[in-house]
Amino acid sequence: MTKPDPVRTAPLHASSADRVEAVLEEFLDRCGRPCRILIALSGGGDSVGLLAALSAIRARRRDASLDLIAATVDHGLRPDSQQEAIAAGRLSESLDVPHQILAWIGDKPKSGIQAAAREARYDLLCRHALSHGADIILTGHNLDDDVETCLMRRSRNADAEGHGMAEAVLLFGRIWAARPLLALRREEIRDYLRARATPWVDDPSNGNPDFERARLRASQRQTPPPDFADLMRARRARMQAAARLLNDRAQMIGQKVAVVDLSGLAVADPAALEAVSALAAVIGGRDHPPGGEGRNAIRRLLSVEHGQMTLVRVTFDKRGDHLYLQRENRDLPTIVIPPGAAATWDNRLRILNRSDGDISVGPVDGEPLIAPARFDHLPARVRQLALRTGPLCRPRGAMQPLMSVFLAGYDRFLPLERLDLGNVLAKLMGLPHFPLPMFRHPA
Repeated sequence: MTKPDPVRTAPLHASSADRVEAVLEEFLDRCGRPCRILIALSGGGDSVGLLAALSAIRARRRDASLDLIAATVDHGLRPDSQQEAIAAGRLSESLDVPHQILAWIGDKPKSGIQAAAREARYDLLCRHALSHGADIILTGHNLDDDVETCLMRRSRNADAEGHGMAEAVLLFGRIWAARPLLALRREEIRDYLRARATPWVDDPSNGNPDFERARLRASQRQTPPPDFADLMRARRARMQAAARLLNDRAQMIGQKVAVVDLSGLAVADPAALEAVSALAAVIGGRDHPPGGEGRNAIRRLLSVEHGQMTLVRVTFDKRGDHLYLQRENRDLPTIVIPPGAAATWDNRLRILNRSDGDISVGPVDGEPLIAPARFDHLPARVRQLALRTGPLCRPRGAMQPLMSVFLAGYDRFLPLERLDLGNVLAKLMGLPHFPLPMFRHPA
């Protein structure tokens, strides 16, 4: 028997129109006041529905503490994109919501264009929100987007982790972008717009079979969605347990060698696998933790008294009750940093050149940026690897660069359910906590 759609069987208001506004009002009631919201307005049905409903709520409530602005990112990838952005601006202004077009300027990649466009879009929205004093960015992602994302992730990794969009994501460590319409079907939002004779534009790329999401969109229209609320609650609980485990049992040596105390820990504990996987991803400079096969390898290693392996660019060294993790001595880059400039080395360390000439940072031939004495108390083989993997700076004698850790997978896009875990990793690496969202988590 097909599992019922939890949205379709949920109690509804008098109409889809009422439901769209009711969902948004519930979100707004969880937000602090005063609140300036930046609406990410593409001109498509979902974001136009978001704009129209927020404008209607503001007018009905006469809420002066609810301030709305909007912005449209013009990626410049289609001939009509500029005119569509202008039309979105006119609609926004007609609803008394100030609007601005943000253009993606510069060369576009020949491959991975959708991922690059996504990062550029969020970068532009983040900068605009901060420069205009916005407290939060809202996007129009809906339940159908959630199902498509779930299917895309599971097509790459059959692991149960491949599900669901977060309710909110912290962008570049600066501002939260929330998705308050995730409980709504795409057609419910369009029904809301039809009832108000409000126009929208469908992006032709949404039907282009060259793009994975478009192919999935065509194939999943009749697919009942998973119960994402339960899935996200379970994932959040697991991430919080992993955060507690790292906080209690992990330490970082010299910002590059992690030591995890495993004494009394159950090998099959999901929190242990989550914690070690997250730690390994950061140490290896990876944006994503290991998937199913990688986690199985970690589980096997944790079950033995002594053992070593390499995974996600990280060497794992299990010695009794202690696990040592650090970057493997392979494919370490060498970069040149001009005077006064900053760069990210190996997707792990941010380095600012304070000297008056170029510096070279790499794994060999130079002055260590991390004092070798930091590793003196480690087991001999662990210490030797730590000393061989840099970073080293040339020329010797140059003014010591400033160095801090870059948390790959957390610094650009941090999903809400991983916030506690991100904060513990930041603490281990000597970094400040990430900012809290300005809305309460649903009960």
